[in-house]
Amino acid sequence: MEIHSSITTTGAEEEKKIVVTCSNGSNNSVGISKIEINGCSTNAKKLSRGRRLVKSPSSCLTTEVTSFKDGCLPEWFLMEFLTRLPMKHVFRLKCVTRQWLSLISDPSFANFYISRASASALSLPRSPWVFLFNAMYSEGSTLSHFPEDKLLEIMSSPGNLISPDYYVLPLPNSQEAKGKQYFIKAVDNGFVLYGWSEYRWNVDNDILEYYICDPITKQWFPLPEPKYGSRYVSVGFITRVEAGILLSYKVVLIHCTRRKQHFLSFEVFSSETGEWVEHAAHSQCAIRVSNRKNPVLLNGNLHWDDFELGIIAYDPYSCPDKFRLIGLPAGLDKDVNSTLYGTSYGMCGVHQGRLKYFEVTRPIHRDGFSHLKIWVLEEYSSEHWCLQHIVRNEDIIVDASLYRHTKAAIFVSFHPYDADVVYLDWCSNLVSYNTRTRRVEALGFPHDPDKEHLLYSSYNTLCFTLVLPPWPVYIPPSLIPMHRR
Repeated sequence: MEIHSSITTTGAEEEKKIVVTCSNGSNNSVGISKIEINGCSTNAKKLSRGRRLVKSPSSCLTTEVTSFKDGCLPEWFLMEFLTRLPMKHVFRLKCVTRQWLSLISDPSFANFYISRASASALSLPRSPWVFLFNAMYSEGSTLSHFPEDKLLEIMSSPGNLISPDYYVLPLPNSQEAKGKQYFIKAVDNGFVLYGWSEYRWNVDNDILEYYICDPITKQWFPLPEPKYGSRYVSVGFITRVEAGILLSYKVVLIHCTRRKQHFLSFEVFSSETGEWVEHAAHSQCAIRVSNRKNPVLLNGNLHWDDFELGIIAYDPYSCPDKFRLIGLPAGLDKDVNSTLYGTSYGMCGVHQGRLKYFEVTRPIHRDGFSHLKIWVLEEYSSEHWCLQHIVRNEDIIVDASLYRHTKAAIFVSFHPYDADVVYLDWCSNLVSYNTRTRRVEALGFPHDPDKEHLLYSSYNTLCFTLVLPPWPVYIPPSLIPMHRR
């Protein structure tokens, strides 16, 4: 394998540039990469090993060609070169030499890559993202997984995709997994929290074991079993990542009952201690949370809604024994929310650092719901909601392939970047709704239509949006529970 560089000058020192071409001369080629590194000509003498000057027809243009052999490449130059490549090329270049593999695998390289990507004007303006389908049914050793080539392609593509494809997670590949159903419970910073249960159709299944997974690296590990089981719980997940390194994480179970109580019972797993700890947060008003709604994460707080009183904001890091109650928007259909416990006709969500609330009004009418409404919380520290969007059912333009008079459009998520797009569960179909055009468009189902009955559960979110990090996050062994034993 050889790297060739040419240094082109135009008479001014600051205008010099290095043009690097990386190629593999063997039959097992990893491809050819060419890149220009500006402003590095002052260090060019450090790179010398076999160089020659080439005069161009123009007297003011000189090109200097430098060749390196394996093992003779300065690390600083290699860093400059690799951090300017798309991620999929960097990953493929791990196989070039041991030096390259060691450098790319080092956490400091990830930090440098992320810093350069965020500072560069040529970097991707937005992180790419995908849909993760919620429920997966394992049939033993043949398990669906994140296609590595496709994932690297997504991570190197622009992040303004309208409707990314569906993917499912890498699961424990063993006969013990046979006959189990896996449910995604939460996502954060590129990590996915999921659990498995014995498959029983149309039943609130008790999650028997939780896992944390990085779909990019396919690394996964189990968590210790919670003390009091997890059948009637809603699950939250918070991670703290800095410079491409996972610093800590917490998994939060909030115990749910149909009966209102003057306290909320939490069970929190902390990566710092490797244990589950119980917390009770008392309330002046009777309150309840449904296990059929997922919390959303904003400002380090997990948010559940109580249907009647407001949105529960809980910070397991700073205040594990307290919660804040944010009042609901005025004008909600509270009669429906209070009588249809556990429904998803009103749900909170997050879009670009703002808390929003989505509601379907009059969802049980025979001709379909009445309106779709979206509110936005103007200031997180306040309780002032602004009605951002309202539309009547009859004014919505629906794809011909979809049933027109659905009783309820269930909120899935807001588009990570486009403020006009909301994703909905429309009669068990994932659709996009554009608030500007008022059009509902079908996005299709996962790849295997023969297994749709195994992939869908009416008691769970249809799918999750997973925003991919700019570089795979390093997990220190001390944060993996099995390493503590």
